[in-house]
Amino acid sequence: MEQILHQLSKAIRSAIDGTEAQRKFIVHVLHDLIGLETRPVCLTEIAYDWCSTIYENRLALEDWEGLLVTSLEIGFRHLDLRDWRTKFTFTHTKHHLEMVDAVFNSQKSESIADLLHAWTMGYSLCIPPDTCAERLVCLHNLVSFSPRLRLLVILSAELTGYG
Repeated sequence: MEQILHQLSKAIRSAIDGTEAQRKFIVHVLHDLIGLETRPVCLTEIAYDWCSTIYENRLALEDWEGLLVTSLEIGFRHLDLRDWRTKFTFTHTKHHLEMVDAVFNSQKSESIADLLHAWTMGYSLCIPPDTCAERLVCLHNLVSFSPRLRLLVILSAELTGYG
């Protein structure tokens, strides 16, 4: 399954850089992946890589925001918040912090929770703590908190050291 997902990932990244006809199928493939009952661990890293690729190519993509939050859902929504044994390696690009703004601007509670989960994987922040804190301070004014988002906000605040 992992080999298939890596091949699929190459095809998706190629389509993002490809023609409009190739790009229009990306959304369908991503929505099909949401329906997977069992997701291999590698899909989390792959999906996060898609987020960076999507953001870098956002000017060529019609609904890049939708593709971004869908990729986060594929990679993080299925993970158990209590299981921190699995370590992930995320590729961070120069656009990483700008991508954060796009997710928070979506005002989608679960998408923000997906991003917070990515930030807090393995109990270490993958972004500067002040960037995390700035967004968390006003978050309650933007979205209603699901139990998952509430837990991830608390964990993120603990990791940044802000009361």
